[in-house]
Amino acid sequence: MIPDEELIDAARRGDRDAFARLYEACYPSVYRFAYFHTRTVADAEDAAADAFLSAIENVRRFRGTAVQFTGWLIRITRNTIIDRGRKAKPQLPLEDVPDLVSHDRSGDVVERVTLQAALAKLGDDQRSTVVMRFVLGFSSRETAQVLGKTEGAVEQLQRRGLATLAKELSVRE
Repeated sequence: MIPDEELIDAARRGDRDAFARLYEACYPSVYRFAYFHTRTVADAEDAAADAFLSAIENVRRFRGTAVQFTGWLIRITRNTIIDRGRKAKPQLPLEDVPDLVSHDRSGDVVERVTLQAALAKLGDDQRSTVVMRFVLGFSSRETAQVLGKTEGAVEQLQRRGLATLAKELSVRE
């Protein structure tokens, strides 16, 4: 969900209720992004919490549009994850699998676990690109803005990431 300009302006002015509504609107995307990078519910929740704490402290400095707000949060989340040094690749507990994707998507648990394991093989930039493009629905341009890269670089990361995923997933079948 894209938050509206009035809500963002109110949050910039210090309206805590407005920021709470932004949190409710954007948390699912921030959490899913964090989850695909940290691979545990607890770590994803911690990263999302840290990202929103940073966002509430810095929302007055946000100068983008409502469309760019979620991307701004994703960038904060990514930087939070990097800053926390989340380089370990923990195993995915099966009880966490239903949280991977929204409830409106169908799929077998084994397929989701397999996909999660394949995503773990990607580098951070490739994983961020694939998650932003195909899980969160960001455009190439939005992904490039969040990652601080050109659209061409994002498209290359996407191609390489998808090729690695295809290779990983075909080996497992």
